[in-house]
Amino acid sequence: MECLIAYVPSNDIRLICREIELQLLKLQFNPNLIFIFTVENIGRYWKQISKVIRRSYPEIKIIGCTISGYFVDGKVWNKGAIVVFARIDSKFKVVSANESSITETIKRFKEKTPKGYNAGFLMFASLRLDSKIEAFKFFLKDKALYGKYSREKTKDGKANVLKEFWKYLDEKKILCPMDKVMKEIGKFADIPILGFRMIGRSTPLELPIIFQDENDISKGLVGIFFKDANVSFSEAFPERGNSYEETLKILRENETCLIYPERKVIVEGYGPLLAKIDNMRYSDFVSKELRISKDYKIEETLKKMEKKEFKITESKALMLISKETYGVYSVGLVPTHLLSFYPSLISMDIFFEEAWVGREKEITPETITHIVNDVKLEDSLKIFLIDGSIESMYRANVIYRAAEKFNLKNSIALLTSPPCAYLPKPKRRYMCEVADNICCSLVGTYGLLEIF
Repeated sequence: MECLIAYVPSNDIRLICREIELQLLKLQFNPNLIFIFTVENIGRYWKQISKVIRRSYPEIKIIGCTISGYFVDGKVWNKGAIVVFARIDSKFKVVSANESSITETIKRFKEKTPKGYNAGFLMFASLRLDSKIEAFKFFLKDKALYGKYSREKTKDGKANVLKEFWKYLDEKKILCPMDKVMKEIGKFADIPILGFRMIGRSTPLELPIIFQDENDISKGLVGIFFKDANVSFSEAFPERGNSYEETLKILRENETCLIYPERKVIVEGYGPLLAKIDNMRYSDFVSKELRISKDYKIEETLKKMEKKEFKITESKALMLISKETYGVYSVGLVPTHLLSFYPSLISMDIFFEEAWVGREKEITPETITHIVNDVKLEDSLKIFLIDGSIESMYRANVIYRAAEKFNLKNSIALLTSPPCAYLPKPKRRYMCEVADNICCSLVGTYGLLEIF
């Protein structure tokens, strides 16, 4: 394996393209795979970067996506782009699917998933709205169905309303449940798969962007399967317990835990939708919990989304405990100001109704960088996935110290949404293993793809 990592910390696309042209001249090997990662505010220029590369390598495989920032050479950047040129000697296969619905997309991707590989890397958008019109219709649908949900008197009636909304989200490809993706594809491939799942941190409008070659697959799935690679996964939590009570005790007493449970609440939901918390709509509950003013005006919210002022950051979290594994799924309490139903991005059916609201604690750089210990070879290509919320949650010195730890040969660390994973043989009792072999959380997870 040979690789060259080129990064340009500038939002000037002309400068980025010129620098990539210079790097192409320096290449001393013929790459057969290229990754392109751009920060969100220049994501729309990915085709221009791809065209520069195509002039030298017209047939090469290219995949990439938007990110919120990155660590490279021990530094922290939130602008520009990274291009990784790789020559992989062992067998690998790029797979993608982009069908008429999320369900059909997963089905088609599964049909194309190869056998006989050792590790997988799967990219998908957890939540994406393609346009202002789609966002407007989404908010209206949410409002209308919440009214219908509130009028229903029976549990089955309420479940049917949520099924109706989930069908709409599935057909419009707005929401992709991470547990469903990892379960279907992971169990079929029966290999460790790192889920590079994304939500635009500045706005879910027209973000994230995911692509393969010249094709925009932002509402589909893109994956690579490797014959000679390794997937690692870590979390900012201790190991889970063997019962609801034991897990709760660990969360309360273990100082290394990212979130401390403060009080119990009752949740309602179905599929990947959270309907109510303590009999309150999600937005009302969050406004009360975070002590912020409420604003349900659709036009104002859409303007904030267009201007990328719709920040997705958290300071408190809802902790759901799995009935299957007694693991914990943590949902950051995001002040959406508008949504009645909240996209939990995971099937609510697997969790107890009794959940906990907790405060997020600041963690040490060592918690973030613990996954560095999983690196097997110095000369391998290492792509780390880091929970991008550290940008807003922690002091600058914590982030800079973490970046220094990722300063390894042939290494990049991408700040993005917390990754998920399918692990056939988990190395520990992961707190975020909420279903058998499936690790998911909306805060505090980290991943590594190491290509040999």
